[in-house]
Amino acid sequence: MEGAIQGKLGKEVMRMNPERDLPLGFGMALAQNQAALVHFGELPAAEQQALIEKAHAAQSKAEMHAIVQSIAP
Repeated sequence: MEGAIQGKLGKEVMRMNPERDLPLGFGMALAQNQAALVHFGELPAAEQQALIEKAHAAQSKAEMHAIVQSIAP
């Protein structure tokens, strides 16, 4: 699955970069929602970054899952 995630998200998201790193909970929630994962990988970098920043600000697991649910088409 890791190879599939890297292919969908692109190398620029997967590199270690504190400003762009996926929060662990966000990555886990994306991994559990294939539609959201695929759609996230298709978004422009600016939209991905906005979602990553939103995920960094999430205060709960429920809030993180709501962010991921909002990504799914």
